[in-house]
Amino acid sequence: METLRQSLICGGIIGYFVFIARFFFLAARAHSDLVRFEYENLPDQWEKDGEPQGMLFWKAPTKPKKLANRLFLSNPGITSLLWDFKTPKWVNNYPEAQKHLRAKRLNILWWILGILSPLILFFSSVYLVVLFEQ
Repeated sequence: METLRQSLICGGIIGYFVFIARFFFLAARAHSDLVRFEYENLPDQWEKDGEPQGMLFWKAPTKPKKLANRLFLSNPGITSLLWDFKTPKWVNNYPEAQKHLRAKRLNILWWILGILSPLILFFSSVYLVVLFEQ
């Protein structure tokens, strides 16, 4: 009976993190869609932005020519983080780009909340146990 209970708990935890990982992949897709939109509709702006790459689902057909762009500006992790907090100016003129950026930010928010919530609950319960044992 104990083994069954432990298996259910473990399965629940794994299922929860699979559910939360879904938001990360949705955010990665939205980022890739945003970069692809910029590449296809605004190629000059795409070059000015450092020729950014998509995260998991789309890569630009060309690699950046400059080493600094290749290491930093075209890095999908860096551009994703920058665009999470600062809206590129060109996005304001295109409703489709706004839709992709909004979806990206919303999915990142849910992913962060989904990761932080169990951690906060765990550490607060440990704190309460230690507090009431004294």
